[in-house]
Formats: sequence, structure tokens, C-alpha cells
Amino acid sequence: MLPVDVCAEASVRLFFDERAVAPVYNLTHGNPDADQEFVNVAKRFGHNVELVEFEEFAKRVQDAGDDERGNSALSTFKKMRS
Repeated sequence: MLPVDVCAEASVRLFFDERAVAPVYNLTHGNPDADQEFVNVAKRFGHNVELVEFEEFAKRVQDAGDDERGNSALSTFKKMRS
């Protein structure tokens, strides 16, 4: 989050700088917490999402039970190889 005057000044300086190479710029946080934001958005839509480290995710994929057709909620990931 930036104060309006700082954001406006940064925008004007960037947008009118002849050395600027891209026609479109997004002003965002340098280190956004995208994972946590995904969890928050999912919750608003009625889905509970749990963040886990990769090793835990891989273990859950391997341990996931299959239905009678050999599918599980994680079956797509079971087909992926590292």
C-alpha cells in the first residue's frame, strides 16, 4: 500500500519517462503473499485450502486413496513425475 501522492508521483515519473521500455506496468508489492491470498479468496468461495510444504503435498498425493475407477481428488498429480 502506498499513499496516494507517492503512488501518483511514481506513476507519472514512470509513465512519462522516455527510457521506460514497457507499454504497461503493474505497481505491486515486491513480495506479495500470494499463497495466503489464494487461501483467503478460496475461503470466501466456500473452499477450505490448507497450505503445506512440497514434501507434505507429495506424501499426500502418494497416500491418497482411489475410488473404484482408480481416481482420487489427487489422481492428476499422481500421473506427474518429478
